[in-house]
Amino acid sequence: MHLISTVKPDVICIQEHWLTPANMHKLNTLSDDYLCFGSSAMETAVCLGPLLGRPFGGTGILINKSLTEYVTTVATSDRYTVICIDKWLVASVYFPCVGTTNRLDTYMEILNELEVILSEYPNLNCIIGGDFNIDLDSVSPYAELVSTFALRNGLNRCDKLYPPACKLTYCNDALQCSSTIDFMLTSSPGLTVDYNILDLDLNMSDHLPIIVKVICNNLNNICGPKSIQPAILTYLRWDRANLRAYYEQTRVALEPILCDLTYL
Repeated sequence: MHLISTVKPDVICIQEHWLTPANMHKLNTLSDDYLCFGSSAMETAVCLGPLLGRPFGGTGILINKSLTEYVTTVATSDRYTVICIDKWLVASVYFPCVGTTNRLDTYMEILNELEVILSEYPNLNCIIGGDFNIDLDSVSPYAELVSTFALRNGLNRCDKLYPPACKLTYCNDALQCSSTIDFMLTSSPGLTVDYNILDLDLNMSDHLPIIVKVICNNLNNICGPKSIQPAILTYLRWDRANLRAYYEQTRVALEPILCDLTYL
């Protein structure tokens, strides 16, 4: 919601929404200005009986409603959602993480299916973005698969076209770990004019949103020119507050209540 209210992107790719098929409609209630295309990763789990454990997976794409007449759904699955908007294919992807059963096979399957989709739309520009769950600069079979896929399909990494000041896209303060595992790939560097990693003031996820700006000539009159700017600070950040002053003010305000409770 903070991303919608501050940055107001035309297209939002989401991964791991954790919704069951019956709850997918909730993505359409996030904002009156957006419509969701996507699918659940829990359809099989729901069919097997009562749900056990935490929810998981799912991909989707939120589109500004002013653009929906130009949008068609191309493909949806638990690992990717692909839409066509004017002259662009947009794919939101979620690749398997470490510990996933048959991870390498799943990785290859996703890339193969995406390649088939790209081959069916050779005249369209393409943006593929999301959680790759691997640092593409690392030495690993997964990074090699993505690099080969990108080379074979003429895709460029947006972070290479426009290197951001901070490359980290995953930060977990509780686990004291951070990495770069979220990426955007584009087939049209000449039409991809900006890329950045946003450090929002209010972010409930341990992933930082990444944003890319592309030229879409047929929609310019609708979308209008937009510049990528950091979100304006509208919320207090406790990690930057004067905690000693906060504790003292809290003590002063709550001490009378403590006295009443002690008396009772």
